[in-house]
Order: sequence, then structure tokens, then C-alpha cells
Amino acid sequence: VLKKIAIDLRKEALERGYSLTLPTLGMSMFPLLQSNDKIIVRDCAVEKLCCGDLMLYRSGEKDNVLIAHRLIMRLKRKDDYLLITKGDSQIYCDRPISSDLLIAKVVKIRKAYFEISLEGFRGQIINSLMLFISLSMVFTMARALKACLQDG
Repeated sequence: VLKKIAIDLRKEALERGYSLTLPTLGMSMFPLLQSNDKIIVRDCAVEKLCCGDLMLYRSGEKDNVLIAHRLIMRLKRKDDYLLITKGDSQIYCDRPISSDLLIAKVVKIRKAYFEISLEGFRGQIINSLMLFISLSMVFTMARALKACLQDG
């Protein structure tokens, strides 16, 4: 219950125009993000997200785990969007999520000795490059799997 309240308070602070700094845990976004890096997030409407942007979202309606992964695709549905995300170091995309689970957009990464802005032209270049690398892994794995299935 406390985790849910904390997430709700963060969401409310973002909606009021504040940015939040959160610690990271895990290696799913390696090499750009590693454990103990900090991410700075800001409120962002789903319509303003672009493919390649890093987004922060809840992992499920009842789950209070926050995940920062790259937006791969945004599909319009009747009243909302379906979002497809992927960790940069993961082979497969995550299961699609509803835009209701979106918390914020990652706008900056704070490493131990420097910061990386993901806004502006440089940010677009970084996000586009990481999107290309991330998707290349998916296509390479798919080709390898196809070759294995044809040989076997």
C-alpha cells in the first residue's frame, strides 16, 4: 500500500510540473543505464512521446514496480494508446502496455561523474542511435533463430 501511495505522490508531483530524480536498478538498459545511475523524469503526454524515447511506467495495473525502458512503438486504440517498449540490452520487446501505465519521460541521466541530457538535438541523436542498436539485436536474433529452424 505504501508503494502505491509513493507512486501516486510522484505522479501528482510530475503533473504539477516538477521533475523527479530516481535511482536505477538492474541492467536491462545497459550500456546507457546501469544500477545506481539516477534518472530525471518529467511529465509527458503519451502523444508527445517519440519512438526511441525513454519512458517510465508501471509494470501493471496491480503491480507497483516502476520500469524505465525505450519506447519502440505507439499504436492508437479507441480511447488510448498501446505502448511497446524494450530494454536496450534485452533481446525481446516487453509485452505491450496501456498508456494508462505511463508515468513520465526520462529527460536526463545522471552518472557518477557526468550527466547525459536526452532532450534537444543531442538527446534525439542518442535516443535514435540506441533505438537502432536495440532493434538490431531483435532482428539479428530473429535471423539466427530462423536459420536454426531451417537447418534443424
